[in-house]
Amino acid sequence: MKSIQLKNIVKRYGNNTVVSQLNLDFEAGKRTILLGPSGCGKSTILRMIAGLEDISEGDLLMGGERMNDVVPGDRDVAMVFQNYALFPHMTVEENIGYALKIHKVNEKERQDRVSSAIKMLELEGYEKRTPRELSGGQRQRVALARAVVKQSHYFLLDEPLSNLDAQLRVHARKELLNLHETYKQTFIYVTHDQIEAMTLGHNIALLYNGDLQMYGTPVDFYNKPANVFTATFIGSPSANISHVTFRNGRVFIGNQNLVLPEVWQAHLTATGMEEMFIGIHPETVWISDTPTENSLSGLVTTVENYGGRWGIHIDIDNENWIVVMKEDVPVKGSTVYLAPDFKKMHFFHPETELNLGSPFH
Repeated sequence: MKSIQLKNIVKRYGNNTVVSQLNLDFEAGKRTILLGPSGCGKSTILRMIAGLEDISEGDLLMGGERMNDVVPGDRDVAMVFQNYALFPHMTVEENIGYALKIHKVNEKERQDRVSSAIKMLELEGYEKRTPRELSGGQRQRVALARAVVKQSHYFLLDEPLSNLDAQLRVHARKELLNLHETYKQTFIYVTHDQIEAMTLGHNIALLYNGDLQMYGTPVDFYNKPANVFTATFIGSPSANISHVTFRNGRVFIGNQNLVLPEVWQAHLTATGMEEMFIGIHPETVWISDTPTENSLSGLVTTVENYGGRWGIHIDIDNENWIVVMKEDVPVKGSTVYLAPDFKKMHFFHPETELNLGSPFH
């Protein structure tokens, strides 16, 4: 197993910088997810690692060796593309074994590897078919098999499941996990889907406009988001973010306020700030039809059925929050009272939008 390090990596197209001074370590044998919205630079980073894009500045280290000028074929990389990139005139087994043939792997070993991959990815009976005779899920498995047979140290995947329907994506994620548990490659996976990121990754690197927003485990992303962007990108639905004023141990939202626990009061007082953002996950707020000693009132504006749970949109003095519930769902137009879980709320700097930390973790 070998690691990958990006040191001060910059990528420019003319005067347009798409990746800016990126420093990132991909742990050997771990699954790291490059996550972010379209255009954030994640696929460009993957292609620089594979050698399909030049690096404008910085150093790419693979297994401790600088690889900036090494041709793609010598980087020991297996890559799966979004469009699968299968040869249309080749059969399934020919597509899977093509890279081995180019690298002059002897015929017996080549056949053994191809047969093993076909069995592993449940492609028996399709060996003589061409890509046009396959479904989308079958083509995706052929692309994975082609990468697997190379037995490379590095496994790079560029949104390989985006063309599949929801049910196939769930099945394919399980296949990917099984493949990695078998071969333990250094695994880098590009996606804009935060559910894929949370379910597949040992670690996640969240990008926005070519800048790294946060790097950590899926648990850290949910429990300790580095900034407002992270809090709003992770979660389904994402965190509620509102501007608040902190004064005399209370946070004021519009014309209402909540009394904070003493540990939060001391923590926020130490920051010396009054203006800040609050972040609260929809799953960490309780709704009641009667006020409590420390609650906010709001008007239900929309109720969404998620299947087994409900998303309740609530107007709190012109701040729109969403709360997730499983039962006792209020109706549109009703007044409700909200009580957040103080241990799971977040506060962010009003200008940098960085997390101000929590006294609970």
